Amino acid sequence: MHWGSGNHKGQCSSVRVFHPNAADSYRDKELDQINQNHENKRKCLLIRRVLDIKQGTFTPLVFRSTGGMGEECLRFHSRWTLFVVEFTKMACCLSCQTYL
Repeated sequence: MHWGSGNHKGQCSSVRVFHPNAADSYRDKELDQINQNHENKRKCLLIRRVLDIKQGTFTPLVFRSTGGMGEECLRFHSRWTLFVVEFTKMACCLSCQTYL
């Protein structure tokens, strides 16, 4: 799936699921802070490789086991939903044309 214009060759993701009550280090932080922490860690580990070697885009997908997701994951999920809706419409239109 291509996420926009430019010379990007593709989109890469890294999924992380965490439990907000599992670690003592989470106790003094808000859920948004914990999400942001995990997103930043994934970016630090993988973004250079994705941008330099694969020449694509990178989105860390951070989910909480108790429900909810990080800000970038929410954006990705929203765009993915729109993509699926558009793709489904296109597939339906193409299948209708074959029967005409």
